[in-house]
Amino acid sequence: MKIIKLMSLSFILVVSVILVACGNGNVMPELDSEIALTIRQDYIVASVRQDANVVDEVIIHVYYGTFNNSVVLALSGMDSILIDQYGGSETIAGKTFSYTQIGFQILVWNDGSFFTLTDAHTQNLLTDDNIVKIWNLHQK
Repeated sequence: MKIIKLMSLSFILVVSVILVACGNGNVMPELDSEIALTIRQDYIVASVRQDANVVDEVIIHVYYGTFNNSVVLALSGMDSILIDQYGGSETIAGKTFSYTQIGFQILVWNDGSFFTLTDAHTQNLLTDDNIVKIWNLHQK
């Protein structure tokens, strides 16, 4: 009898978590591990230190989603690329993205290249709607 109650409680808990997650339009997505590895390797190639042994130093902090074949994420590594070494902000489609941590900025990876959010939007890799969705996630 205890096993049945435990299973019932477990089932209710799982269903509750799923319902809460599905009801929230701002749930952080998950990045496929193979794509993550490719992005980390491309980051090394784009950085000053091109040493394949440092891929573990490249950390994906936040994955915001994939929009129009462009992966949007915040990552850091041994050398910053496209990033001012101080905080700062950028305003795109009426949304201001503030970066308070040194070396932290949202980057866009598309076909092996990295772009700032502003550049990705200017080059039509991201739409205004994409920017709003990313901004909503960034506010968490």
